[in-house]
Amino acid sequence: MGRHYKWLKCVFIIVITLTMFSCKSRRRHVIHHKQFVECSRCSGSGEVLVVCTICEGAGTVNCSDCYGSGTEECTWCWGQGGEECSDCDGSGREECSWCWGEGYEECSWCWGDGVDSWGEICTRCHGSGHIRCDYCNGYGYIRCSSCYGRGYEICDTCNGSGKVECSTCDGHGKVYCSVCDGSGSIKAKCPECDGQGGRIE
Repeated sequence: MGRHYKWLKCVFIIVITLTMFSCKSRRRHVIHHKQFVECSRCSGSGEVLVVCTICEGAGTVNCSDCYGSGTEECTWCWGQGGEECSDCDGSGREECSWCWGEGYEECSWCWGDGVDSWGEICTRCHGSGHIRCDYCNGYGYIRCSSCYGRGYEICDTCNGSGKVECSTCDGHGKVYCSVCDGSGSIKAKCPECDGQGGRIE
């Protein structure tokens, strides 16, 4: 009876030992076959493209020099569109060269005497000896021939507008976004794999 009991005890111990060994081997086998699964969203790079928040995906932003207008102040006339006429000093008129600014001229009938050759009052000047200048209509001045009466000469650089094409953006009003280099998108950490490129399964 005692021998039989010892024999059963030995068999039980052997079975338990083999069972534990088998479980450990199976566990090791499972751990050994774990593998890295690539993230399907970022294809293993850990990064994804997102819309640039600076240009909102446009790739361009307003030019900081012209504020998007595409033009800047003309440096030749300082935005005035022209400069004061040097011939008339900005008045827009010049002295009549026919009557020398007097507004009248000597009567050619009585030669300024006011009476004709018979000693009677000149019928043309009515005895004044002078008549109104027909060239300036009696004003003594005429429209300036240089500025055409404007008082200023139009700037040749901006053609009178006071504005020229912005040299920074070449008149487009937009420049490439410096954050995304004009692509409209930037790289960010993949939210699916937290930037790891995948997971272990």
